[in-house]
Amino acid sequence: MAFSRGQDVRNQGSGPAVARRSRHQDGRADAGYRSEDGRRYVRAAEEAALNRADGADGLDDEGFMAVLALLKTPPRRAESDGRRLCEEQRESIESKLGQRVRLAKIHRLLIRQGVVVSYSTLYRFAVEELGFGRNAATVPVVNGEPGEELQLDVGNIVLPARLVTFAM
Repeated sequence: MAFSRGQDVRNQGSGPAVARRSRHQDGRADAGYRSEDGRRYVRAAEEAALNRADGADGLDDEGFMAVLALLKTPPRRAESDGRRLCEEQRESIESKLGQRVRLAKIHRLLIRQGVVVSYSTLYRFAVEELGFGRNAATVPVVNGEPGEELQLDVGNIVLPARLVTFAM
C-alpha cells in the first residue's frame, strides 16, 4: 500500500502498521517514513540514472536492483590518522598475526613503539585489510551412496558383578 504525502490513512487497513502512523498538527497523516530516508532513496535513484518523470513505469528490475545496491553499500569512511599509522605498520601487524599473536597484544606492542592508535581502528584495519578473524573455508566431505559404507562404534561393556532379577 503506497501513500503519498498528505494522503489520509485513517481508513487504510488496520493493525500495528496503521496504529504506528501519527497525525501532524495540521491534520496531515504521517505515512510512516522519515524524510531523511526519502531523500536518501531519491538520491540513490538519481545516482542509478532513473528519471523521476518516468514514474513507476520507468522502474524495471535492473533499475530497482541498482538502487538497492546503492542503498546497501555503506558510506566510505574518511581515512583517519590512526588508519594511516596502521598502514605504515602493515608488515609488522601482518607478521605478528601470522605468528598467532593476539590483536590486543599487538596493540600494546604498537603503543610501546610509539604508534598510538585506538584498538577499534586497529581491529577494523586487521579485519578489512588483513582478513583477521575469518575462519578457514569448510571443505565438504564426499559421502558415498547408502549401503556403500558402514560405520561401527565399538566399546567395552562392563556388567555389574551381581545381577538382580525381579519377577512379578
